[in-house]
Amino acid sequence: MASESKGIVYRNAFFLYLMTAVKFVLPVIITAVLARRLSPSGYGVIAFETAVMNYFVLLFDYGFNYSATKKISIHRDDCRYVQQVIGRVMTAKVLLVVLGFAAMLVLFLLVPMLREYWALSIGYYLSTAVNIFLPDFVYRGFEEMGQITIRYTIGRFAALAMICFTVWTASDLILVPVSYAAGTVLAALYAFWNLYKTKKIRLSFEPIGSSVSMLREGFVYFLSLITTTALTAFNALVMGALGMDPALIADWTIALQLVTALQALNDPITSSLFPHVVKSRDYSFVLKTLIPISILVIILVGVSYCLSDQLVYLLAGSGYEEASEVFRILVMLVAFSFPAQIIGFPLLGALGYQNEVTISTCLSALFHTVATLSLIPLGMFNLVILSYVRVASELVLLLVRAFFVAKFVAKKRKALPKNDF
Repeated sequence: MASESKGIVYRNAFFLYLMTAVKFVLPVIITAVLARRLSPSGYGVIAFETAVMNYFVLLFDYGFNYSATKKISIHRDDCRYVQQVIGRVMTAKVLLVVLGFAAMLVLFLLVPMLREYWALSIGYYLSTAVNIFLPDFVYRGFEEMGQITIRYTIGRFAALAMICFTVWTASDLILVPVSYAAGTVLAALYAFWNLYKTKKIRLSFEPIGSSVSMLREGFVYFLSLITTTALTAFNALVMGALGMDPALIADWTIALQLVTALQALNDPITSSLFPHVVKSRDYSFVLKTLIPISILVIILVGVSYCLSDQLVYLLAGSGYEEASEVFRILVMLVAFSFPAQIIGFPLLGALGYQNEVTISTCLSALFHTVATLSLIPLGMFNLVILSYVRVASELVLLLVRAFFVAKFVAKKRKALPKNDF
């Protein structure tokens, strides 16, 4: 039984690595097209809008990929219960979209770039809101990661096709979110068609009162994930709020996207381990993956550092040379983020230590936010120093989570005979 469970983990990891490959290739092609057609300034606007929308993506997801996944994973044989969870999550997401729009209006008052490109900002918000209909949490709960790969490929390929055929100059910026929205609608239609065909599960909504409990249960996951985004999107958000040259925002975003692509290699591992540990409590299996993965990551970081100029040129073309210097610094955080993510929700979170995961993320985000904002009055707010601050923030995250894991392991050693550990 244990070997069968681990086999599911490996199979899901394979499908998720396939999706990671698609996640790497298609966004890279989209970025290459936009960076070349829109110029650094035009692409900088897109990069800023994307950074803002990253927060709304997490608001709408609200950690349901963990909290709702956990419920479905435990009760996957009870179709009636699963349908209720889906309905409650969908209702909760609609509420979050309404709340998010109110927050968007406040941002219009505070951020000049959002006001200047108000139509583009609303377009991006609506294209982001459509994501609430992607039922990834359902597939994760059933440990059917292959379907997530299929729906992601459909959505992103459709968006890529539309962008390639419709976006040619900076005057076509509004068509970028329109393309993303169209791709997401196609992916959602496929996903729910597949769920109904294979499991007789359909899109549904529950009364608002029953959805409040889902929001309450998912809050700890949401808090952790939203503070994680503060580590990635916060700098671009501050740059835009300070009125920095969009070309500099583009340089930062190009470098960060390469780093994010490397970090995405960890997603299949974490997504596969989480439901496995929830069901089996096999925490030792997680710990055993750290050493081989860490060795591979160090090699990956070294190769990426040496090929920084080529990678930036391949992604964005000419005009983004400063992004190479930024990438050579930021790539160091990958060596910290891989183990930090693996011992996060897949280990501590799955074993009931969600609060500890959230605390570690909040402390890291707090360090990052204070350090970043402190650079402004000191006149040191530039891409190079921001890069070092970002790397240091990831190290703080790893150290705090390692501390909690050490406490957990020490507790288990005391509770179990030595030969059972």
